[in-house]
Amino acid sequence: SNSERIGSKIYVLLKYVMMQAWPYPLSSDYNYNTLPYRSMSNPLVLLSLLLHLGAAIASIWLLFRRSIWAFPILFYLGHLFLVSNLRFNVGATMGERLIYHSSFGFLLLFGFAVIIGLEKIKNVNLRRSTYYLLLLLTIGLCLTHSAICHRLGYTCPLLLLLLLFVTHNLLLLPTTTTAAL
Repeated sequence: SNSERIGSKIYVLLKYVMMQAWPYPLSSDYNYNTLPYRSMSNPLVLLSLLLHLGAAIASIWLLFRRSIWAFPILFYLGHLFLVSNLRFNVGATMGERLIYHSSFGFLLLFGFAVIIGLEKIKNVNLRRSTYYLLLLLTIGLCLTHSAICHRLGYTCPLLLLLLLFVTHNLLLLPTTTTAAL
């Protein structure tokens, strides 16, 4: 039915968000047998609709306020819309390869949140300690993820990004990070 067709497409958007947060399990083929049909009354479809409409409204509001947070949200939603099958069929129900570009917006949001959170810590030594603790936790999470998913041949891109960042900015934490943004 039309409700199931649109509901399933909106549910796939929620699956993309979940895949951004924890990309497991991955599959080379997400066909219609992999993802069951969902009607518009399904709670997960409604959650996805609420999440994405809320993000769209928030991004427009933030854009008019000239907030730096508007760009990553619009980047994520803009690239996601291109592969969402809502406007036109892209030939695949779902695929992690399709959200490669929108993942940049998701990582920008995460990075901004970490920077703003670290900026709220006034003590420089505590800020530096918190930075390294977060770094170790992220590396540990990525290594755990790699150990769980080793049979898939998947490596954690966040770990590679963090290692690149650490080797480039070793022991450099600006006292005010707002100027860096």
